[in-house]
Parts: sequence; C-alpha cells; structure tokens
Amino acid sequence: MKMVSFSCPQDDETAQRYVVNLLFFSLHGPWSTLSASWLNEFHECDWYGLNCTDGWITTINIGVSHLEGSIPKEIVMLTYLRSLRINSNHITGSIPKHITKIRPGLSSTVVAFSINIAAHVLVKKILRLK
Repeated sequence: MKMVSFSCPQDDETAQRYVVNLLFFSLHGPWSTLSASWLNEFHECDWYGLNCTDGWITTINIGVSHLEGSIPKEIVMLTYLRSLRINSNHITGSIPKHITKIRPGLSSTVVAFSINIAAHVLVKKILRLK
C-alpha cells in the first residue's frame, strides 16, 4: 500500500487560501458567522472579515464572530498580514510564536490579543474555583 503524504502549499496564492481554510476549520464554532461566507468559490479577499491589498490578505478582522478553537501555526504563512483581530471569541491556546518575527507591524495587535487570551483563561480558572 502506497503512503500518501501531504505538505503545505509552496506558491503564495495557494498558501493564502490554504491558511484561511485552516483558520476556518480551527476556529469554526457551531454558531460562527464565518459559515455563511467562507469556503466558497469566490476569492478569499471577498470573504467576511478579510481585507486585502492587491489580492493579499492584510487584515483578518473576525472579532465577535462566535469562534471557538485555536489559531493554526500556519497563519505565519500569510506574509502580507498586518492586523489580526479575533477578540471576543472563545479562542484557546497560544499565538504562534514566529508571527511577530516575520511581521513587525503586527506585534502590537498580537500583544493585545495575547493579553485577551490570558484574561480569558484566568476568568475560566476563577470560575472553576467557585
């Protein structure tokens, strides 16, 4: 039996589509607002919460979208990403550590988001103590 192996796409356009599909499946909650507008035949720049410049995703703004899950490490493959806004969701895990090394302009947003995650985890721990 021949083994099939999968790897990340190598060209930038395919990689961008691949990463946002991973983001969808990693953060897709049962009531997610992404359900109606992602994973369709249109270019990902036309999807809810994604803003682009010259066809490249520069902003992901999917805060308050009823998302659950964690950010996939492959998000670092979005080489034009400058803003990541996923506040007020049920995000768990950590932000991929290399994201601020490749995109210096994203660091302040990521720091604010990591504080948001830490506060969410802290609140959950406090609620468990009661």
